[in-house]
Amino acid sequence: IIADTVHVSPEILRLAFKCKTPQKLFPVSDAIKVAGLPDGVYPYQPEEVELKNGKAELKRTGTLAGSVCLINRALLNLKKHVGLSLPELALVGSFLPARLLELENILGSLEKGKKADMVVVDEHFTVQATFIEGEKVYERP
Repeated sequence: IIADTVHVSPEILRLAFKCKTPQKLFPVSDAIKVAGLPDGVYPYQPEEVELKNGKAELKRTGTLAGSVCLINRALLNLKKHVGLSLPELALVGSFLPARLLELENILGSLEKGKKADMVVVDEHFTVQATFIEGEKVYERP
């Protein structure tokens, strides 16, 4: 589910997770290349896209261009609007996607023998650090 509160409203997010349970549903992102950029107008071939208040629309028609919600923000939305706990967020944000890709034996949870790929976020789900195979590759300044 695209948990950006634009494609899917908070009410529908709550309903979806009530119907499916966190073990059967997880967030995905169709984030376009302007995701993470400040509000403004950006080239988006073959036209321009306007990013404003977390929503990206084609400048000419006003049509939704795609999501600008990254997975960390989707998880925050699920915490805020659905009330998922931190263990449930770890499940839907990491383990279930790894299982879908049949990679749960090496990814998706922090266990001995698995790759130590992880993202560290603060209470607002802003990325603070990223580790790949246990090595820090990013730290927020």
